[in-house]
Amino acid sequence: AKFEARAASRLNVDDQEEMDIFPFKKESVDAFQNADLSVCEREEVYRKWRCLPGRAVESFDADIDGKVVAERFSTLLLDARAAREPL
Repeated sequence: AKFEARAASRLNVDDQEEMDIFPFKKESVDAFQNADLSVCEREEVYRKWRCLPGRAVESFDADIDGKVVAERFSTLLLDARAAREPL
């Protein structure tokens, strides 16, 4: 949705400079501005930049997924809120 909104807007010099610095932004905006591309093709551009595989020097824990991260975040958030409450 972010790139759809940006692609539909009038881009200024600062926007162009930002897209020159960050190729994923330019390619994403270009994809959304191209009426000839299907939704699937636009999603491929998104996945190309956002769903990159890990590098060889990185190792990933097979037991950690989005659900685990969300649960851990919720626990930390509850702890932080509890710490702010008056005694």
